[in-house]
Amino acid sequence: NLKKFPDLRMWLPELAETLETVEDFTHDNLEAVIKQFTEEKGTKFGVIMNGARTLLTGLAVGPSMLAVFETLGREKTIRRLKSQVAWNQ
Repeated sequence: NLKKFPDLRMWLPELAETLETVEDFTHDNLEAVIKQFTEEKGTKFGVIMNGARTLLTGLAVGPSMLAVFETLGREKTIRRLKSQVAWNQ
């Protein structure tokens, strides 16, 4: 997914910056924030979620990313979204 959608390299750190302003880091609120973000970028929710999954977990498929965001917490989620590790492998 990361190579299929090269804009993710720019979008995921931008998503991290958006999430830095989110105080209510819960499933429903995250979903609303991320849907708005995807609309602004002109992409689909699944593209962002699949890219985030690859970056945060190293897996192409897995559990709900909103649940992963909630479980990891705000700081770890943001730090991983800003990392460029996945593009260096």
